[in-house]
Amino acid sequence: MARIKAVVTRAVEDEFLVPAQVSERLRVSRQTLSYWRARDTGPMSIQVGSSVRYPRHEFEAWLVRQAELTARGERVSA
Repeated sequence: MARIKAVVTRAVEDEFLVPAQVSERLRVSRQTLSYWRARDTGPMSIQVGSSVRYPRHEFEAWLVRQAELTARGERVSA
C-alpha cells in the first residue's frame, strides 16, 4: 500500500510545479509570480485549496511561447 501511495504522490508531483520550483527555474521571486497571477499574466496556475500549482505541461508551453516571441523580436509580457 505504501508503494502505491508513493507512486501516486510521485505522479502528482511530476504533473504540477509549486511556486518555488517555477521561481527557481525562471530566476524570479515568488512575489513576482504572485504579481503575475494577480495581473493574469505569466504561466498558467491553478488554485488547489490554499495552494498554488502550475501544471507542468502549461508551464513548458508558456516557456516555448516566450522563446518564440523573443526570437521574433516581439515584446514579451509575463
